[in-house]
Amino acid sequence: MDHTTINAFAWICWAIWGARNQTLFQNRSFSPQETFNKAIAAAREWELAQPAPIAPSIHPPPRSNFQQLSPDLIRCNTDGAWKVESGAAGQGWIFSDATTPEIDRGSLYKKHVSSPLLVEALAIREALMHVISLNINHI
Repeated sequence: MDHTTINAFAWICWAIWGARNQTLFQNRSFSPQETFNKAIAAAREWELAQPAPIAPSIHPPPRSNFQQLSPDLIRCNTDGAWKVESGAAGQGWIFSDATTPEIDRGSLYKKHVSSPLLVEALAIREALMHVISLNINHI
């Protein structure tokens, strides 16, 4: 086994659960040391059974072809942030073109958003609504 880090917590919990079930249903008991050893052995067995990770290929970041596009084309960048505890979400967007780093921008705060994916989708929707209000047709 290579020297990867095993997250032992889940395996220890699983072994404790199994030892509990053995005690309740099979009338067999295990010492804490035996339970711990079973957890570590199961974790190592799992790690050894996993396929070797494929080394990521290094690619340079793609070149933006934005400069080659029509000069009247507007680029829109959006982003969203989500707080899991409260469901609060912030969205932001910025418009630019080939010559101007910022034509316009906007942001919005919403309560009770159910997921980070929804936050990103809402940011895109709000940006599109904003660009319509600016009478921009090529985005």
